Amino acid sequence: MAARPAHGRVTESRVRGTPSGAIFDFRPGNRQPVQAMNAPSTADMSVELELVRNMVREAGDLLVGLRPKLPDIGIHGKGPFDLVSDADMASHELISRRILERFPHDSILSEEGADVDHRVGRCWIVDPLDGTANFLHGQDHVSVSAALYVEGQPKVAAVRAPFFDQTYWAASGQGAFRDGQPLEPGPAVPPERALIGVGFPADRSGIGPLIDRLHPLLREFGDVRRLASPALDICWVADGRLDAFLDSVKIWDIAAAGLIAAEAGFTVQSVEEDIREPEPPAGRSYLVAPERLAQGILAAISGDRR
Repeated sequence: MAARPAHGRVTESRVRGTPSGAIFDFRPGNRQPVQAMNAPSTADMSVELELVRNMVREAGDLLVGLRPKLPDIGIHGKGPFDLVSDADMASHELISRRILERFPHDSILSEEGADVDHRVGRCWIVDPLDGTANFLHGQDHVSVSAALYVEGQPKVAAVRAPFFDQTYWAASGQGAFRDGQPLEPGPAVPPERALIGVGFPADRSGIGPLIDRLHPLLREFGDVRRLASPALDICWVADGRLDAFLDSVKIWDIAAAGLIAAEAGFTVQSVEEDIREPEPPAGRSYLVAPERLAQGILAAISGDRR
């Protein structure tokens, strides 16, 4: 993959509390040279980039192969509204095996695995099946995602949409791609035509503010969609299929897709006031959008329309 000028950078604030509290804050208006992150070149990460692309594709193929067996797939509950299936675990085990075959000393933070501190050393952050409920209902909007972080900084990432036969990937400082095609913001969309991806966390205890947040979105923007695979939703923003994304997500939902969107030139930021606090159980709210639209959405949900 030929290098191209970097759009900017994704940064991670150092947070107290749970080791899974990653904070992205990439805003094109505040671009700094990628070298400031000490990011390795594509050549330095070529093996990792090839691995992440291949293993999300392989895991995606596994999920496609399991679709005819849906009636026989075991389903377990991690909590109310939070499902994990044998398909999640099979994908998790495949990806973990591929990582450790090539990099036996790397750590893995997966939705279906143990919690580890991704800010120390080399850590792969994995969502082996994002959109479990969709998958179990035979719907196509699911994804597999993985990203490598080194000392808390994203280096390479890939998201596979197996039922759409699409792979998104990025390397820090090298841009973002879908199946080899560069991704970048398209022409500005007026607010009244903007299609915004939204979602609700599995932990519904604090859902009230999220419901309230829908009111200004529906009043001031075109429409909203809940597609229920945040990693793929974010990639669809980078690909122009959605105009923005606003949802409360966990680190494995955004670790790969956040780098892809940021490398494509989109704003990726937390919308919460105090990002120093530990990540709440329901995750943290993130906004992904072109810079001008992001400013409008933030103003709408904060009530600031001066």
